[in-house]
Amino acid sequence: MTRYYTIGEISRLFNIPISTLRFYEKSKLFVPEIRNETNGYRYYSQEQLNKLDIIYFLRELEFPTNKIEEALEVISDRSDLCKVIFEYMDGVIDRITDLNHVLRKIERLKLRERDLAPETGITVKKHFEDRLLYCIKVDHMPLRALENRLRFKDAAARFGTSKSIQRFHLPSMGAIVSMKQFLSDKKIVYIYYFLEKSGEAPAYFCDKIISVPAGDYLTVNFINDEAPRFEAYDVMCEYISENNLKVSDLMIENQRGIEMPPVKDEEDIYELQIRLEQ
Repeated sequence: MTRYYTIGEISRLFNIPISTLRFYEKSKLFVPEIRNETNGYRYYSQEQLNKLDIIYFLRELEFPTNKIEEALEVISDRSDLCKVIFEYMDGVIDRITDLNHVLRKIERLKLRERDLAPETGITVKKHFEDRLLYCIKVDHMPLRALENRLRFKDAAARFGTSKSIQRFHLPSMGAIVSMKQFLSDKKIVYIYYFLEKSGEAPAYFCDKIISVPAGDYLTVNFINDEAPRFEAYDVMCEYISENNLKVSDLMIENQRGIEMPPVKDEEDIYELQIRLEQ
């Protein structure tokens, strides 16, 4: 004689919430063999337990509901179950790869945000590794972080698909100024607008690629506005003069944290950098 189980008994037996069993019924994934139309009681047969066991097992492997439905249509023995699971494994590996990419991006953001301090007027020495600056000639700097990101994507999109753009890791953007010219004219004249990229990526849209050597750099942070910008340049030059330091002529105005979109009207934070020479 076939034994039948109530929805409460099934819930306790498999440790599955009743609400989940009702969802399975609504989605036609696991429907009770008998439903009393008078009192609404649901009854599941002994033969249905094996099906629920497979559903429960696949859910533990994070199979989505639609994939479970497809699997149940082809599973007739253990061999079929293994085949379904091993095919699903390929998708799991792809997801792990994608999530690792997301994790690395978040870790990069965390490291950069930790260094983003808006104080102007504090000169700090930092060490930077070798960098490649992919340069475009411009006569002004874009005012907002969003403009910078969109300008880069627009330039890169003309030479590749959007998928290839997503592979580019952009640590920073900014501009290059000659310190000698600043001291001579007391004006900030941009030579290049640059994109700093790590890894291999096409640079067809660049006018020039400048290799910036590793070493110790003097840095000053400033908020992206005219007065703080000039103050940062003056602070940098005065510090170099007062301490009789030998530096390169290349002043890098570096906008960091560019991968994170601005919230409301937050000011962009820049960092002025110049390499110390021995």
